[in-house]
Amino acid sequence: MYLPPRFFLPLSLLCLFLLLGGCASKNEPRVLLPASVALPHYSTSDKTGIFSNDSLRVTATPLSMDNSLRHPLLVRELLKMEHPVFSITIENLSDKKVIFNPDFSSATDNRLGFRRPLDHTDLFFLVRSMEGGGKLLKNMKGRFYDLTETVPPGGRSDKLLIFKPFEEKSTKATLTMQEVYVGDETVQLTFPFLLIVESKISPTD
Repeated sequence: MYLPPRFFLPLSLLCLFLLLGGCASKNEPRVLLPASVALPHYSTSDKTGIFSNDSLRVTATPLSMDNSLRHPLLVRELLKMEHPVFSITIENLSDKKVIFNPDFSSATDNRLGFRRPLDHTDLFFLVRSMEGGGKLLKNMKGRFYDLTETVPPGGRSDKLLIFKPFEEKSTKATLTMQEVYVGDETVQLTFPFLLIVESKISPTD
């Protein structure tokens, strides 16, 4: 069927529509906020999830571009790529050793995403194509949980847990630290979070 030329969009105008449509569909940055959930020994404060009992206090704070300035530059590069990065502080309140193996930790989301923490090898492959990648990785030494961490009685450890990005349409996430040893006893820590589009967060959140 023949259509008069006025029924056809000029090629330049069509390209403009496609360009604007692509921009509109681009995912907006998301941030993690601790969820207020009734769990044993769990509470929240500002943007931090807290586990606390008589022998152990652990805080999990998701990093963002706003609160990551004191951390190595690679952290900010990872955040730009939407890698979730948690600042984990472990305080040993007992008279026994606390042992944390990051291999038994995981981050899940409500789109069936499951991921383990990134280790040194994972970060190496991430930075090898970056300008100055070797230096970026070198500055991360001792700043993230890569190997088993032992915290002596009365001691404290403050490092990062880094994961691959969450699933695109996920709205909830859970950080789980399994088999944290306090002496011979094990504790499982669960930190629930909400994944919220940054532009939709109110100033009071």
